[in-house]
Amino acid sequence: MIAEGVEALTMARLARECDAAVGAVYRYLPGKSALLGGLQLRSVRVLADLVELRVAGIADPIERIQLAFGTWSVFSLESPALFRLIDDSLSDPRPHLDPDDRDQVQQFLFPLLGRCAQLIEEAVESGALRPGNAQVRTYALWAAVHGAQHLGRKVPPVSALEESDLGAQMVADLLAGWSPQVQTDHRSVS
Repeated sequence: MIAEGVEALTMARLARECDAAVGAVYRYLPGKSALLGGLQLRSVRVLADLVELRVAGIADPIERIQLAFGTWSVFSLESPALFRLIDDSLSDPRPHLDPDDRDQVQQFLFPLLGRCAQLIEEAVESGALRPGNAQVRTYALWAAVHGAQHLGRKVPPVSALEESDLGAQMVADLLAGWSPQVQTDHRSVS
């Protein structure tokens, strides 16, 4: 049901597929938003745990960042249903959660992004990256891997690169651009 998208999920269908009365489903869940919010919360927790598992014990700060952001592709392969719950909510401009349910999910999503920013700050402190806004860099890296996933699903690869390779290359290129050896001019183009 989740594989068909958020629109396919209804409380009546959930009750049917669980061989339960609709009233019984509503006894435990106030509505679709609460169900989706709970599932997204679980998905974010699994993703956060996977990030920590992948970066644990890695000393090189750049490799830690690459592994953390590469987790998005690994997560899509290892937990496709959970991946889709997060991906759909990020990619679809329509709100699927009530504000309270959305806030609960964000309470776990923002620390995950904060953890990624912390990895970037650690790389700056070690001298592996030039100083810069870690939060902005986190969103730039996130946009790169998220966009690569979508591009890979929509457009056949132009070369031998697969979507996960494209995301990894984009992360590597951004990190190289932030290295102490590279000086860039950030003037706005109007």
